[in-house]
Amino acid sequence: MKIRKLRARTAIAATLLAVGMILLALVIAFFSIYFSVNLDQEKIKAEKAKVKILDNDQNEITSDYVNRYVPYEEIGTNIVNAFVALEDKRFFEHEGVDYYRTVGAFVQNLKNGYAKQGGSTITQQLAKNTQLSNEKTIIRKIKELKLAKDIEMNYKKEDILELYLNAIYYGSGIYGIESACKKYFDKRPIALLPAEAAILAGIVKNPKKYNPIDNPENAESRMKIVLRLMKEQNYLDESQYNEALSYRYSPIECRDNGSYTAAVLSEASSVLGISEAEIMSSPIVIHTYLEPIEQNKLISLFLSEEYSTQTQDGNLADEYCIVADNRSGGITAYYSVGKTDIDDKRQPGSTIKPFVVYLPALEQGYLTEATPFIDEKKNFNGYSPKNYGDVYSGPVDVETAVMQSINTVAVDIYDKIDRNKALILAKNSGLTIDDPSDNLSIALGGLTTGISGKELTSGYMTIANGGTYKQVGFIKRIERLDGSILYEKSEDKFRAFSEESAFLMTDMLQKTVKMGTAKKLNRLPFSVAAKTGTVGTSSGNSDAWCASFTPEKTICVRIGGENNSEMKSIETTGGGLPTMLISAFLSKIGSRKKYFDIPEGIYEAEIDTLARKKDNMLYLCNEFTPDKYRQKYYFSEKNYPINSSPYFLDGSGAEISIIGLIDGATIQFRGNIPYGYRLFRENVLGGKDVMLSQGEFSEDETILWTDTPLAGLYRYRLELTIEGETVDRKYTGSYLVGF
Repeated sequence: MKIRKLRARTAIAATLLAVGMILLALVIAFFSIYFSVNLDQEKIKAEKAKVKILDNDQNEITSDYVNRYVPYEEIGTNIVNAFVALEDKRFFEHEGVDYYRTVGAFVQNLKNGYAKQGGSTITQQLAKNTQLSNEKTIIRKIKELKLAKDIEMNYKKEDILELYLNAIYYGSGIYGIESACKKYFDKRPIALLPAEAAILAGIVKNPKKYNPIDNPENAESRMKIVLRLMKEQNYLDESQYNEALSYRYSPIECRDNGSYTAAVLSEASSVLGISEAEIMSSPIVIHTYLEPIEQNKLISLFLSEEYSTQTQDGNLADEYCIVADNRSGGITAYYSVGKTDIDDKRQPGSTIKPFVVYLPALEQGYLTEATPFIDEKKNFNGYSPKNYGDVYSGPVDVETAVMQSINTVAVDIYDKIDRNKALILAKNSGLTIDDPSDNLSIALGGLTTGISGKELTSGYMTIANGGTYKQVGFIKRIERLDGSILYEKSEDKFRAFSEESAFLMTDMLQKTVKMGTAKKLNRLPFSVAAKTGTVGTSSGNSDAWCASFTPEKTICVRIGGENNSEMKSIETTGGGLPTMLISAFLSKIGSRKKYFDIPEGIYEAEIDTLARKKDNMLYLCNEFTPDKYRQKYYFSEKNYPINSSPYFLDGSGAEISIIGLIDGATIQFRGNIPYGYRLFRENVLGGKDVMLSQGEFSEDETILWTDTPLAGLYRYRLELTIEGETVDRKYTGSYLVGF
């Protein structure tokens, strides 16, 4: 028994010793880490943004909304109160670390089973933002505690708030309270209302989620939380609180490189897998494709009221323009107004038709530019598409269906082709479509998720590049300061569809500019191809698109309101303001290359349009086909027509003569299909012409007609007609008849 007790005591002692050693090691480690770091007085006052963003010429991009420093006395009490109420209510009481809050957060995290809450004070956040990396480790947290204490020993509370508010990230490439106030409210910090200060404080936790431009509902919800905390902490009385709750945010138009910078940061965050705040605070260099001259010309257009519009409720509509270089795939200019940006998914309307209808059908050999269809109301197993304005044109060719954006023909084609292959082609062109292929509304852009502006730009650039896909993006590469590469845009290319199909689509989209829905582009002195799209309901239009390309550039514009909301809809269509904006921009930048290249394997031919109408077939014109029925189209080698028209083979084949004058005149005349005829008697001595007969010729048909008029001097006229219209006349000589 004594031996057992001794062994138990020994085990306990050993365990306690081990625990003690571990605790001692942890304490030693803690203090070793704690005292390993010292406050860097220079860093704490340095500009927060360490990233450099360069344009295509290696010049640094500047923005009016980055890195302005404001002294405490110019910040304003509303901002101070909002941030303290939300981030650190005991800020003026603690000495850098709020132990109540730290313990509370630790206990709550244990209950949740994961690190949901943090316990960082404003001073700790300042230490992290200016002195440390963003890595989430215990070591960094220990260093943060030490630095927070050092900051409190060296700076007054007002100084800490000043440094903190000038150092934190507010989204959209913005660091610093001055820049944030300018960006979101067009005000100086000291002028912000309590509600505006609450919105600003609410942004910091998650700038992407809570900034009022991109997510106004989230921002308003967050604002109410901050206002409640301000009231509870006696920064607002009941009257001020209720007044602040009634505040509604209206976006401010920003007119600098902020749109481009924000898009670059968003893309960098995506490719590196870290937050925008971490991007901004990283000592890296981001090389972009920005062309300053193009960007400035684009901004000048957005500054003009001529190319902007309002929603029905009087607010500025969402609007953006993407300009990309076909050779590199780089976005050389970009500007946006409103809360919808380049990566947001929207219904594309008819701009999707080339990728899910016409290019797949060309690739599958199902159609040509000249293939005939009937534009009429149709029912496709319960789905009945309507044309814009509920107008239908009857017989049309594919070229016209593209030019006039005819919906019935697009659905008819999509219903007949291999739809799975069509969606694969769209995906290979850069478009993401999640809908099942048997959803016929895909042909008209009726998608569950929608398409982003960047995806649409990618697709049309693929056509411009002869069917070869190239990645579209803002960033060439991202480097560390030592020149080592963190990211580089892929220069890989792959074929999404044939060069021949790309050219045929380009040709039809050029004709859309010349005579179709994008005709507001038709005065430019170089080749432009374009497709428009309009999305709307009886309540109004929610999206108006124009996607276009020249031999050098691809440009995509979207103007929009909100889906199914009459008061937030827009009045313009894709062929209106979006097309006008592109036209104005292209007229400013021009194009060194004037025309699209015609690839080998493309041939031009004349089609007999009368034969197509009568037989619903494509025939090449023969040497006798009248000019009126000749129409030129381009064909690829695989879909080039092989048969000549059976019509007009011997010219008209028409002849007329008098073969007898006994008991009147016997007239013989002959002709060929597709002609009709009208036979007239003319009184040479004066008087009205008399039509004796009319009808249609059969193939190489000879007809006899006997005329017994009163005695006189006559001649006979044979009129050849096509569809009731006279196209030729043949005459006999003059004869005495009836004597």
